[in-house]
Amino acid sequence: MKEYIELWEKALIEIELAVSQANFSTWFNGTYIIKHDEGVIYLGVPNPFIKEWLYKKFHNTILKILRQLNEQVRALEY
Repeated sequence: MKEYIELWEKALIEIELAVSQANFSTWFNGTYIIKHDEGVIYLGVPNPFIKEWLYKKFHNTILKILRQLNEQVRALEY
């Protein structure tokens, strides 16, 4: 579990640099990695609206950053 926390903390640093401060504080607050299973990262989000918004607006950015940090990552689910 500790490795998930560290991975997401590193990813959040990179995401914060890639998006506006307003978007970062609005959409990424309260997010966390639930698990990493066979290359799939499962991201926990506060509610369905944030899930949909992250998927529509930031999915590619999040996945790219996670892949840069861990080459085993191949997919992202919410």
